[in-house]
Amino acid sequence: MPDQLTLFDLPYECQRDCAAEIERLTGQVRAIFDRLLDGPVDNDTLSRMARKYTSRISNLRDWLRPKGFGVECFASDRASGVCWYRLVRIGESP
Repeated sequence: MPDQLTLFDLPYECQRDCAAEIERLTGQVRAIFDRLLDGPVDNDTLSRMARKYTSRISNLRDWLRPKGFGVECFASDRASGVCWYRLVRIGESP
């Protein structure tokens, strides 16, 4: 499994800007972001955090994109319906 990004992997300027903006994230978006900082997470866990977790992921992507980062669904099992999400740098291959 590729390495998971953390807030500390971000450039200093982004860390500083993110720290101030993180305080403004809404509850569910903040909870999902915090969970993703701990490492990859599956959709079953996310659905327990937010019923409409796909909308919250979309909100998080919109917030991260200008900073050069995103949330990627990197693995899925069609048989079980389980998908895995992680934080990534946009434009870089793991």
